[in-house]
Amino acid sequence: MGLGRVISHAIIGGVLKGVQEAAKENARIQRFDQSRGQVGTVHTLVTCDFALPLHQKASDRMTAKEVQKINELANNANYHGQFLLDHVAEVNEQHLKNYAVAVRKLAIVAMKLCQKYCIYSDIQSVTYDSRRKMIMLNGNDHYSLV
Repeated sequence: MGLGRVISHAIIGGVLKGVQEAAKENARIQRFDQSRGQVGTVHTLVTCDFALPLHQKASDRMTAKEVQKINELANNANYHGQFLLDHVAEVNEQHLKNYAVAVRKLAIVAMKLCQKYCIYSDIQSVTYDSRRKMIMLNGNDHYSLV
């Protein structure tokens, strides 16, 4: 094999490797964006379906500590969600994980307080399956954080 042919194979191999790496990076970015979108959707649903109705219907019956807790959790989830939007170029998987944890904590506390204050008559239990990253309501899958 001549030197020109060896150089051609090396160039083609380098180009293919670069294309493969770019494809992997693109797939990683797509998975990240999909996960960010899923957590953002859950955040919106939890806020609309549990946190706001709780505030509207039970804030006068809640203890000061419960009001403070739900406000802190809502502010924390909002902070992490906004951080992801404001720093798109710099965010990584840890930032997304922090957002998911903040949304999970908000969801569980808001749902349990809705149960406690009978905002919805059909809430019997609120649990979290950490293996599947699933918030469960009455033993049924309700919100997926992945």
